Amino acid sequence: RSKLDEVKRQEVERLRHLATKQMELQNGIDAKHLKIPQHIDTKHPSFEVSDLAKLIKQTTNDLEEADKQRREEFKKYEMEKKFEKDMRLKSINDTQERKTVQEEMEKMEAKHR
Repeated sequence: RSKLDEVKRQEVERLRHLATKQMELQNGIDAKHLKIPQHIDTKHPSFEVSDLAKLIKQTTNDLEEADKQRREEFKKYEMEKKFEKDMRLKSINDTQERKTVQEEMEKMEAKHR
């Protein structure tokens, strides 16, 4: 009797895993790359001092990552802006006109600062 109960429990567990995988595939969820929160201790139902320390550490890490990403995006934006400026100046064949356009760009940069 207990052996049959164990076999039934294993089969139910197997079917539950199959149903979960099917649902993940239908909803486009990638379980391997799913981010599991590290700042919460799920073993204890109450909020502990260790939870606060983990929360502060995770928040700091998230802010540092966001700041790093923002700096990278700004760096890329500045490089694209410089590239477009250089391409615009290269496309102008007349030396006098190029100088005029460059002065206008410098005035706009000075005004922007």
